[in-house]
Amino acid sequence: MGIENDPISVIAYTNRGVSKEKEGDLEEALLDYSKAIELNPHYAPAYNNRGDLKLSEGKYNEAIEDFTKTISINPNYANAFYNRGIALIYKEDFNSAIKDFEMVAKLDPAKKERALKRIESCLKKIKNNN
Repeated sequence: MGIENDPISVIAYTNRGVSKEKEGDLEEALLDYSKAIELNPHYAPAYNNRGDLKLSEGKYNEAIEDFTKTISINPNYANAFYNRGIALIYKEDFNSAIKDFEMVAKLDPAKKERALKRIESCLKKIKNNN
């Protein structure tokens, strides 16, 4: 049975979106992530993946919306905080980005060092802008 014949398969749509994204078919990936969200609006990975795709396309506000939704569904989703922090850096909202990277450092020990480096980078940018 193909994915099209199994409309309740939120994970399958999300996974196919990941595959499409890796293949460079961003439009189809976006459709799959959105379909997964339509089928289950409480499935955080679909929002995070869609946000990541939008981030890569430079659609920072839309990406931030998806990451924020991810976090509202799962407040311990470290990758969503990290990704939103990156989007906030692109928008030059360094103070908000720092808050997100602080959450990453608390939630995911494996990403703590990387998050702390991002915080340091944001602090330098704030200092240079003053």
